[in-house]
Amino acid sequence: MSLAAVVRATVVPKVPRARKAVLTLTPSAIDRLRALTEGPEPKVVRVGIRTKGCSGQQYDLQYTTKKERFDEEVKQD
Repeated sequence: MSLAAVVRATVVPKVPRARKAVLTLTPSAIDRLRALTEGPEPKVVRVGIRTKGCSGQQYDLQYTTKKERFDEEVKQD
């Protein structure tokens, strides 16, 4: 005896949701970062998270002159 079943799946496309900002900059911080990018040796700030500290995570800030492979550029007015 053979049992046959038909399975149908409906795929609902996901609508991308806006992500909540994990970091906000003050107007004076934005002005300072713009000044760094317009200087004689343009620099930007790389923000990352490392596994350290009491809560298990720690922010890591670095000044850099070049973009790495997995860096994401974020612009704020």
